Amino acid sequence: MLSNERTGAETTGKHIDRPRARAGKALLVIPSRVTRDRVRAQLAAVDFECVSAARGNDAGRRADRGSFDLAVVELVGGDTSLVELVREASPALSIVAVADHLTAETAVDALRAGATDLVHRRTPGDELIDRARAAVDRTRGTASDAQRVVQLEQLCRELNSAREEVTNHVGSLCDDLVTAYQDMSGQIEQVHLRAEFNSLIRQQLDIEELLRTGLEYLLARLGAMNAAVYLPGAGGEHTLGAYVNYDCSRDSAEVMLDQFADTIAPRLEHLDRPLRLDSDAGIEAALGHDGSWFAGRSVAALTCRHDGETLAILLLFRDRATPFTDETVRVLDTSAELLAAQLARVIHVHHRHIPRDEWGLPGGPLDVDESDESDFEGLGFGGPGSGDPGFDDSGLDDHGFDGGDDGDDRADPLDDFGRAA
Repeated sequence: MLSNERTGAETTGKHIDRPRARAGKALLVIPSRVTRDRVRAQLAAVDFECVSAARGNDAGRRADRGSFDLAVVELVGGDTSLVELVREASPALSIVAVADHLTAETAVDALRAGATDLVHRRTPGDELIDRARAAVDRTRGTASDAQRVVQLEQLCRELNSAREEVTNHVGSLCDDLVTAYQDMSGQIEQVHLRAEFNSLIRQQLDIEELLRTGLEYLLARLGAMNAAVYLPGAGGEHTLGAYVNYDCSRDSAEVMLDQFADTIAPRLEHLDRPLRLDSDAGIEAALGHDGSWFAGRSVAALTCRHDGETLAILLLFRDRATPFTDETVRVLDTSAELLAAQLARVIHVHHRHIPRDEWGLPGGPLDVDESDESDFEGLGFGGPGSGDPGFDDSGLDDHGFDGGDDGDDRADPLDDFGRAA
């Protein structure tokens, strides 16, 4: 039923007029009234909307404000000023120049002034219409191209913004990757350092050999330097357990290191983190007047602590031309931790037959005076400057290590592994 219905227009047979699309909007800048009327009639016949501007100022104003598809401009006596005026007011507008005489010179002048086409004043209507339509197509094409250029420029700006954002993200990601790689590399280095150093000292159950091995490793790892290890005693004093003399004379090193046991070591006993000093002012602030020994030198110090107790103090120094670095501090920190653990193990082995509360801790049952120091002979503590009047350093080498048989034939009650002989 619905398929058989017809509209009212079809039923009555009436024709519905629909508005035809406008061919274009033309600006007529033609001073000659006869020519202007004739061109207007020809263009209006094919649905062009025509707007006239007889004077130059009016033409420029209208071209600037109106949305025209083409302009028809008359060259009066070959003058191209009106063409230039319209072109300046509307750069994208197609201009058809109308001249009384078509010559090569006229064509060149018109094109240079901005015209896109040139026709004779008496050109037939059909040809003028074709030229007008071609001009409209050029104008609309130019406008479309201009719009595309604007869109492309906007797209380029958006892409450039996105590129910058991606570049920033990539740069940030690269920085994060570099940081992560450095952190991972540092962690791997720490693991390697711990494994390497621990494998060297793990089997050392003799204090002297343990300190010798530790200092040898630090020398190989950190380069030439002066080094000293101080061991705290039960009465609060400190003794030199081992040392390395790099650039001091033997005599001055003995005096200096003996003095450090009484002056420098007590200042360092309670360090909870590595100390690095690279200036005379910093040295004096940290070590006081006794730090004058280190003028012009770079100093590093830290404690070997286990269960909150200081078991040894490391003191390193060398010429400031080769200062200690952050890497040096990291190596020392890790080495001191492992050395402290092994020192605690050695002490435990050597004192396993004594109750823990009698291990000679300050204030404990074995906190004795100097007259009782002989009770600790054979345990590996002590060294040059220990205060033992019977200590003989003739058997030590230039680095403070025991170079061989010291001529002491007293029997050690413990073997190298802390077992009773």
